[in-house]
Amino acid sequence: MPDITFPTFPQVDINKAATDVNNALKDTAYVAVGLGVLGFQRAQVRRVELTKQIDEFGKQFEAQLANIGDLPTTISKQIETYRKQAISQYGQFGEQVSENFSSAGKVLEGQAEAIRLQLTGLVKTLDERLQPVRRQVDEQFDRLEERLPESAKSVVQTVRAAATTPEQLFRTAVGL
Repeated sequence: MPDITFPTFPQVDINKAATDVNNALKDTAYVAVGLGVLGFQRAQVRRVELTKQIDEFGKQFEAQLANIGDLPTTISKQIETYRKQAISQYGQFGEQVSENFSSAGKVLEGQAEAIRLQLTGLVKTLDERLQPVRRQVDEQFDRLEERLPESAKSVVQTVRAAATTPEQLFRTAVGL
């Protein structure tokens, strides 16, 4: 049996790379949570404003109904007027709600896009930092393959090819 001596690998500071990755992921998580909290707070403020508008409408409507009781001859006319106003206000309220949800959706879409861009930037930075390590590992595997018998070389090449496919799918998914 041939005596195989494995080459020594140069020292790579894996701890620093892991710390950089960990810090980048933490920063991303903090930004995502912060943006989520801001969006939720905005939605709460809009909800309170809409509740106040509905309460004001109810108070006005109740006051107007109390005044109608003193005017029996004009009740039917006033009720019809109020009904039309209520329908109009309801329509306006519906439009406001729709506009508010639409604008909130646009804000959230913008925030989501900003997060996506930041995550893409972080992944690209991480990829750039890991390129030298990936090259060193590939070079070491190339040296190892040179010393292996042909049957073992084909196994190593098959494993390396199988590992390349998921990496390429991931790189395509994140836009690298």
